[in-house]
Amino acid sequence: MTEDQKDHHPPAYRARRPTGRGAWIIAGAIVVAALVIGAGLFLSRSGPVPAGAGRGSPFSGAEGDFDDVGLNARAYASVEEMLDAMTRGGVTCSRLQAKQASEPEKESASCQANDDDVLIRIFAGVAQRNRYLEDAQGLLARANVSALPRIVGPTWFVTTDTTATARRLQGALGGQVL
Repeated sequence: MTEDQKDHHPPAYRARRPTGRGAWIIAGAIVVAALVIGAGLFLSRSGPVPAGAGRGSPFSGAEGDFDDVGLNARAYASVEEMLDAMTRGGVTCSRLQAKQASEPEKESASCQANDDDVLIRIFAGVAQRNRYLEDAQGLLARANVSALPRIVGPTWFVTTDTTATARRLQGALGGQVL
């Protein structure tokens, strides 16, 4: 061995490879991490959940069929109309924030009522509302989580943290609690 090939670092500084049980633990951790990352990438690239996916899930409010849900309630043309109805019904919506509506939403906003978060969504029609609810239901079923309380009207729905707030909002807005 020539002088250039020798390791001039003292033994305490030399890189040590784990051996025995330590090597197996590290290898196992790497495999588990790779599986988790791979599963996450697969799920994120699998595309949107088709409308109707998850029908009959224990997490659905109407067993996946939203066609008749909330149709007898008033239709609101804007978040502003819904906020007016909430105020008339005795529900104060503080910390109002307009949200960027995403397809198929027409308008969206969030606020707080009774210390609960409230998310208001308005759609162009019943079909768009149903598609959104069915897609969301499919995602929740796939993730194995339950939905938050929702109040559903013909072209809108409101999500909140508790059933008590959902009932108060239903009294002000109409609709059906899921």
